[in-house]
Amino acid sequence: MMNKRFSEILEELRTLQFDYTNNISKEDLLLLECFILLLRKEDLLTEVTNLKSDFQYSEVIKRLVKVSYNEELVDVFNNYLYKVIESTKNLYLGYLINIFSKIEDDFIEQNGAQLFEYLLNDHYSNKNDRSNALQPIELTEVMNHFVPKNKMISYFNPFAGSGSLAIGLQEHIDYLGQEIVPANYSIGKMRLLAHNRPTNFQFSQQDSIKYITKYDVYDFVAFNPPFNLKIKSKDYGHYVHSSPYFNKNNANAFIISECFFKLKDKGEMVFVIPSSFLFSSNSKDKALKQLLVDNGHIKTIIALPSNVLGFSSISVNIIVLSKNKSNNAKVKFIDGTDMYLPKAKSQKIIDSKRIIDLIDSNIENEFVRRVLVDEIIENDYNLSVNRYLLKDLDLDNAELKKLVSLRNLLTPVVREKTMDKKGKFIKIGDLSGEKLDYIKIFENLEVRDLRSDSNALKQDALLLSLAYADLKPTFFSKSNEKIYYPYNNMLACTVKTDKVDIEYLIIELYKDYISKQLESKKVGTSIQRISRKDILEIQIVLPNLKDQKRKVKLYKEVFIAAKKRELELQQEVLGLKDDTFKEFASMKHTFRQYLNDLKSNVIGTRKFILKNNDNPITLDMIYSKNLDISFKNHLLSLENTIDSMSKILTDFDSIKEDSVSEVVDLEVIVKEAQNRTKNSKIFLFDKTFIDIEILDDMPETKNYAIPPHARFNKEDFYSVFSNIVSNAINHGFIENENNIIRTSITPDYKKKNWIIAIENNGKPFPKDFTFEHLKTRGEKTVNSNGNGIGGNDIFELLKKNNANYVLEKNNNSDFTVKYLITIPFIESTELTF
Repeated sequence: MMNKRFSEILEELRTLQFDYTNNISKEDLLLLECFILLLRKEDLLTEVTNLKSDFQYSEVIKRLVKVSYNEELVDVFNNYLYKVIESTKNLYLGYLINIFSKIEDDFIEQNGAQLFEYLLNDHYSNKNDRSNALQPIELTEVMNHFVPKNKMISYFNPFAGSGSLAIGLQEHIDYLGQEIVPANYSIGKMRLLAHNRPTNFQFSQQDSIKYITKYDVYDFVAFNPPFNLKIKSKDYGHYVHSSPYFNKNNANAFIISECFFKLKDKGEMVFVIPSSFLFSSNSKDKALKQLLVDNGHIKTIIALPSNVLGFSSISVNIIVLSKNKSNNAKVKFIDGTDMYLPKAKSQKIIDSKRIIDLIDSNIENEFVRRVLVDEIIENDYNLSVNRYLLKDLDLDNAELKKLVSLRNLLTPVVREKTMDKKGKFIKIGDLSGEKLDYIKIFENLEVRDLRSDSNALKQDALLLSLAYADLKPTFFSKSNEKIYYPYNNMLACTVKTDKVDIEYLIIELYKDYISKQLESKKVGTSIQRISRKDILEIQIVLPNLKDQKRKVKLYKEVFIAAKKRELELQQEVLGLKDDTFKEFASMKHTFRQYLNDLKSNVIGTRKFILKNNDNPITLDMIYSKNLDISFKNHLLSLENTIDSMSKILTDFDSIKEDSVSEVVDLEVIVKEAQNRTKNSKIFLFDKTFIDIEILDDMPETKNYAIPPHARFNKEDFYSVFSNIVSNAINHGFIENENNIIRTSITPDYKKKNWIIAIENNGKPFPKDFTFEHLKTRGEKTVNSNGNGIGGNDIFELLKKNNANYVLEKNNNSDFTVKYLITIPFIESTELTF
C-alpha cells in the first residue's frame, strides 16, 4: 500500500507539471518539491491551505520560513530556494502546496524521508536527465561498511554531492559534509533534514579543494570525488603548489593525498576512484601509490562492476586506506566486477550484500586474495585488481600440469639504437592476425621516417603486439631488405624450436585461456597495453613436440573445411554487387539518414514549443539538458542539416576523393553530430568522455596538437556519425528500452592518432557477421531493417579523410557494439586561434 501511495503522490505532481507551466527548470522544480515537502513535514502548511488563489504564495512561504525557528531550513531558503520560489508562477506554486497539504499526517510522519528519496530517485532516474545523478545506495552501503561501529568518531565527507554518505550513519557520529554547487548543496541539506539527522551532522557549502589543505583532522574520511579534475592554478595556486602530488591536468593524486593527510593517527579513509589511477604510470600518481604501498597504508581495493554510476560509465574502484603504518602488510584485493543485480541494463546495480560478505570474510577464493606488499612492488605499483586475481583458465588437470611460461620458449631480441633516419617500418596493423597465414617478409612496406624506438630485425623472429586486445602473433622471415619494428609497441623474439613448434605456438596464442591471462595483465581504458615483462609470464599448454605437430595437423584440416565454405559465400556476395547501383544507393542511403534526423528534430521542436506555450520562448533557453544545447543552437543544427541535404542533391556523387578537409575540433563536431542525430524517443547520448593524459615519457608528441583537433571534412564526419547511429537504430535498438549511445575521444600517443569510440547497448551483431561483412556494400544482418550500405559508406568516407575504423563486438558487455575510428594527429602549427 505504501508504494501505491508514493505513486499516487508522484502522479499528482507529474499531472500538475503537464497541465500547468511553472517557469523553472526540472532541477529547480525538484528542489521546490523537496522544500515544500519539508514544510509539510514541519507542519507549516496549515495556514497556506486556507488562502485564496489571489494570494502571493511566495510571500506567505517567506513568512512561514522566518517564523519556523529552524535555522537549517532558513539557511536552505536563503541560500538558493528563495530564488526558485520567486521565479515559480504563483498559480503553480499554489497547486503544488495543495498537493503536499493533502498528504495524511500519519503517512508524512512514518514515510516523509522515504517520500523525499522517492522524489529524488524519480528525478535522477529520468532518462532525459543524465548530467547528474545520485550516488547509488548500494555503493553508500559498501563504503560506510568500513565505518567503525558504535564508536564516537568524526567523519569528514568532502565533495559530498547530495549527502548520500550521511544517510544511514549512526547518530552519535560527528559528520561534516561539504559541497560547492548550490543546487547539490541545497538537496543535501534538505536530505539531512528529511532524514532527521541530528545537529552533530553538519552540511556546509564549501570548496573542498581549498578546505582539505587546512589542518583539521578526522577519524574517518570518505568521498566520491570529481574524477580526473583539472585544477586552474590561478584559482588554487597557493593551495596546491606545495604538494608533491599536484598535477594540474589530473587532480586524483592531489585529492587523495590531501584527504589522507586529514586523518588522525589511527584514522581510516574510503573513496571511489577510476581504474586508470590504479595502473597509472604518471610520476605524481606513482609517487603517491609508492608512499601508500611501501608504508602499508592500503588495506583493501575493490573493483566494482562497470557502469554503476549514473553520471559516468567509466569503471571505478573502492580503496580503503589506514593512517597506521604496517610492516609486512597485505592488501586485500576483491573482484566485484560481476557482482551486480540483474534488474537494469543501462546502469548496473551493485550486489552490496555479496561484496560486504567478501569484505568480512577471511577466506580467499577466485574473488578475494591478500597480496604481500613485495608482490605489488614487483609489479611496479600496479594496483589493478585483475592483476592479482586470475580467472579460471578452464583447463583440465592434465593441461594445467603442462603449462609453461613464454619466458622458457622465447628469447627477446635485444634493442640496438639505429643511426638510420629512414627505412621500411612495420606497424601493428601490418601484423598478420591469422592463425595459419602467420608468416610475413613485409616486402611491400614503404620507406618512411623512422621513429625513435625503431629496432632492426636481423634474424627470423616472432612478433607480438603489446597494444590493443590481440597479440597478433606473426612470424617474420628474414629477407635481404632491412626491416624495422617499433620496440615500444611490439615484442620480437626468437623461438626455441627444440621445445615448441612455431605453428602450434601461434595457434595456442589465439585461445581463450591465453586471452584470460592477457586480460589480467593489460592496462589502459580505450587502448590496452601489456608490458614486455608481463607478456613473457603468459603460460601455454605445452605437450611434447610429436603431440604438438599432431594437433596442428588436425587444426589445419578443420580450418580448410571452414575456409572453403567461407570462400563460397564470398563468391556469392561478390556476384551480387553492381558498381552503378552502388553510387546511387549510397546517395539515397545518406539522404534518408538526414531525413530521419530532420524528422526527429522537427518533432522535438514541436514538443518544445508546446511545452512552453504559456511562456515567452527565447533563443538562449536550454533545449536539451542532456546535450547541453540552447534553442538557438538547436535551430542552427536544423539549418545545417538542411544545408547538408542540399549539398548531396547538388553533388550527386557524394563519395569522391576531392572533398576538402579542414582543421576541426573533434569535441565540437561530435557534439554537433549528436545534436543532428538525437532521437530521445529511441535512445539517449551519454555525455562525451574526453581523456587526454599528458604522458611524461612521450617527448615525440611535443610537435603535435594534443587538444582534440584533427583534419577532416565536416560533412563527411556528420555522414559517418549518422550512419553509425542509423545502424544502432535499425539493428541494435529493435524492441529495446533504455537505449544509450556513448562516445569517447582519447589519444593514442604512440601511433599519433585520435580514437573516437562510438558504442551502444543495443542488440549485438550475429556471431557470424564480421567486420568484412559490415564494410561490404549490400551486406546486412538477417534481422536488420537497414539496407547494408551504411558500413561501406563509413569505410569510404573515413578512407578519403586518411582515417580508418574497426568494429569491436563484446557480447559479454552491456555495450555490445563499438566502432573505433582512428584519425591522425595534426602538427601543432596547423592550429590557428
